[in-house]
Amino acid sequence: MRAEFGYPIMVTPYSQFVGVQGALNVIIGERYTEITDEVIQYAMGIWGEEESSSMDPMSEIKSLAAPGQGVGQVESAETSIQELRRKARRSGVSDDEFLLRYFAGNDHVDAMKAAGAPKKYPSHDRW
Repeated sequence: MRAEFGYPIMVTPYSQFVGVQGALNVIIGERYTEITDEVIQYAMGIWGEEESSSMDPMSEIKSLAAPGQGVGQVESAETSIQELRRKARRSGVSDDEFLLRYFAGNDHVDAMKAAGAPKKYPSHDRW
């Protein structure tokens, strides 16, 4: 895998990108069926052009991470919340709830709201 990634330096964050992707490949039982957003960002050059350019342009990762191809659909880190709202056609909720719905999904947020307020547990201030 390091060769496919262009032999990145194996320190944070690149070591995590390679390690997590390797673990996913083993757990799923097939290479690159599931690719992390960070690996896609790495291949797209968001984590540095030098790292991205060291990858083989014909590598499976690079082709899957290409915009409009495979799974390479990652929002830019510079995308504003207004732009996300416009794309999602969602208004009338706070920025916090909008982002929660964007990342967790409407079903999860709706289930959380349906469950009601969190339980109150007794405080143990004896210490």
